[in-house]
Amino acid sequence: MIAVSNFVIKVEKKFVAFLALVITLLALLNVVTRAFDKALFWVDELLIYTMVWMVLIGSSVMVREKTGIATTFFIELLGRRLQILCAYIVDVVIFGFAVALTLLCWNWFDLPELIRAGFDIRQFAAASFNFIYQEPTTTLGIPKYLIWLVVPIVAVTLFIHSTANLIEALSKSENNWHDDSLANFHRIIVRRCADCAGPRSFRTSLYRIVGKLHTVAILPAAIVQRAWKLWAACHSAIHADRWIDE
Repeated sequence: MIAVSNFVIKVEKKFVAFLALVITLLALLNVVTRAFDKALFWVDELLIYTMVWMVLIGSSVMVREKTGIATTFFIELLGRRLQILCAYIVDVVIFGFAVALTLLCWNWFDLPELIRAGFDIRQFAAASFNFIYQEPTTTLGIPKYLIWLVVPIVAVTLFIHSTANLIEALSKSENNWHDDSLANFHRIIVRRCADCAGPRSFRTSLYRIVGKLHTVAILPAAIVQRAWKLWAACHSAIHADRWIDE
């Protein structure tokens, strides 16, 4: 399965590069034809569908290479063992999503019923009330199911890539699991608490934590940081007034 996944991802990368070239040419064609008041009305729709294909197939590539956007602040607090476990859980969730999407596409296109209808679209629609093969595009003049084929294709490639990721995760050496993650997490918490022994060290530790939390929630973290600075300034001013009065 890993070899199949590696072959599929090579094809996907070349196809995504081709789609990117097509999108560029279509955009230039649209600009030129509009400049000469000879706009082609079908270019916009074809451009949108091409972008949809490129994005969906590109997402399949990201799953295999594990290059998707992720927030790793809390994961980095864990030890090596729990980090591997979390990565394995992510692979399992993606595998489950790929299986569910494949089953939904199978039910959506309903190939068994289409075969029983002898590939007669009208008879298929009358028997199943599924009009997927009859709905046309707006300007291209082709059936929409040809555009929607990208969904089952991506479902299959996701299944292949997620299976390969699971196989690689399971085949890793058990030496990666030697670290006692809970003990490591406990040491991190103890160290953070020790840094909070005094007021000044507490503020320093809080600023560091808030700075890292910007990757999770920038605005709330900024509000907390400003509020803490304001409280610290007011607290210092109050103590200074008391010292002067005394």
